[in-house]
Amino acid sequence: MSTLAQFKRVVREAATKQVDDLDTLELQRIEAALEYGPSLRELERQRQNNEELHLRRVDFLRKHEEPFEKPPRYDITDRTTFFAVIRRSAQLVQAEQKKYSTLHFLEAFASRSLLAYYGVPQPIIPTLKGYAHPEPWNRRPQTKTFTNEHWADLEIRLFAEWMEPTLSEKAARRKVARTLVDLVKQTNPALIATPFGSQATGLTMPSSDIDIRVADPTYKQEPDDTTRVTRDALAKMTVAERQELRQASHLIRTTAKRKHMVLQLRKLQTALADHEDFDNVQFLEARVPLIKAIHKPTGLKVQMVSTSSTHRSQEAIKNYLAEFPHLKALFMLLKTALNLRNMSDPWNGGFGSYTLFMMCVAALRYAAIKRVQGYDGRGRISDNLIQILSFWSEFKTNTKAITLEPTKIVPKRVKPSPEEIEARKTDMSLWARLRIAQPNAYRPYMLHLQDPADPYNDLGRSSLAIKDLQKTFAQLLAELTRDWKDPKRRDDAAPLLKSVVGRCDRYFDEMRIPVDLWGEQFVEEMQAAEAEEAEAEQLKAESAEAERQRAESAVEDGETEESTVGESGAVGESGAVGESGVEETSPQESALRISKVPWKRRS
Repeated sequence: MSTLAQFKRVVREAATKQVDDLDTLELQRIEAALEYGPSLRELERQRQNNEELHLRRVDFLRKHEEPFEKPPRYDITDRTTFFAVIRRSAQLVQAEQKKYSTLHFLEAFASRSLLAYYGVPQPIIPTLKGYAHPEPWNRRPQTKTFTNEHWADLEIRLFAEWMEPTLSEKAARRKVARTLVDLVKQTNPALIATPFGSQATGLTMPSSDIDIRVADPTYKQEPDDTTRVTRDALAKMTVAERQELRQASHLIRTTAKRKHMVLQLRKLQTALADHEDFDNVQFLEARVPLIKAIHKPTGLKVQMVSTSSTHRSQEAIKNYLAEFPHLKALFMLLKTALNLRNMSDPWNGGFGSYTLFMMCVAALRYAAIKRVQGYDGRGRISDNLIQILSFWSEFKTNTKAITLEPTKIVPKRVKPSPEEIEARKTDMSLWARLRIAQPNAYRPYMLHLQDPADPYNDLGRSSLAIKDLQKTFAQLLAELTRDWKDPKRRDDAAPLLKSVVGRCDRYFDEMRIPVDLWGEQFVEEMQAAEAEEAEAEQLKAESAEAERQRAESAVEDGETEESTVGESGAVGESGAVGESGVEETSPQESALRISKVPWKRRS
């Protein structure tokens, strides 16, 4: 063992035995300093390996892709191109695997390491510039006895409050969304356009797009006989066979509907390009066809998407926000951290808002389970942040998948166990979970996270940068933990969140100021519209309550109706049965009566 290795071992042992916190922290600083040099060399080695793997993938594309589109020259900071080349290579591999109906290696076509890469922690974008004055969230608790954890709690809450849109920003976003909805109606009155995403869930941030869902309720599917079977044939099928038939039928239906909606979106693209307020209009015929554009007066990005209803996902978000009081603030913080590291765009291997939100939920749910089993968590917002960073920096994506409803960590397996094969005959959610937890030999590192609103939707399918995220979270975890334990950190004027979000106030102000200024003129209009909507909702609630009371009265009148039975056994008006007294209604009969009342569905 070298002298340096021996010294590191002595320092590590001393740090674990120390009782005095200051001495322990000093020894940990020495240990971190000793690790700094080797960690930099390891990082450089991984970057070199990534460059070699990238060049190998470019050669693979040159050989198999038609037509071949040469990517830009390799740059270690250009993760967008890096992951784009991985995605293009993966598409070729998947097409070849599909030919042979396998998820295993095809070594005659592609080497085992073709889609591999080394995760590296991503820094905040170097062009980020701040102001001369302190950050809006850079404040200390008023009490003299505050701890660094109290300080962290305050900063996280203040940061989330600062990120909330102002009245003018809300008015601007509402006006742009209204303009897009009106444009859809003008182009085709049969179409329905509704805002979704952060506009509907209340998770809007300065960098959030304005998302509009476009649907055609008048579209009717042409009958198809290719997947039609008799009732007898269906009864003889296993659950797996019925599921495969259902998926084949679904594919046929969605393909036809997709062609129809692509045509509608093309018309909207033309109308949007002709509108004076929109610029840089693009049509992307991806898995979910969409139109992208920029609103010229504000710089806001807009998307018009042909996708299925998002009601269930919006309800799931609402429920999780109610379950975890700190979830919104933590989501905003981590979403910003990824934004500032170019890791928030699914098109470039990053993590979309919905995926990141559910990742936060998974970590907090798992922490709650651990508390039930003896884990001591105080439930503070800074503790919750540590729980999220710790969970995902340590999660073994190579071997594990995760579900939220129920919250479970399940093993990745190509083939299910005999018990699972038997159970999935009656449990469709298990069938969905098993499909999502199937690993691909070439990309075993991919995150498999089941969507609680759609069991068949894998939220991690586009997140190629999962290794980078885990390394980044591990680095943030180490830096925050060290700062929060260091009593000398109070002497530093920088905020505790500096390593997470840096000086991003000016970065976001450059986005927010044009939106805020343009939106001022629409604040009163928004407030009037919101008042009308609130009044309509109140009337709707009152109407539903009145209907409910009428239904209850009808039930009570039916249950208290008196009748008697004469000597022949007929029911009379006195309510007596023979000489035994008043007739009694059994609980089963009451329940049956209540179940027959035509209840009005609550909105």
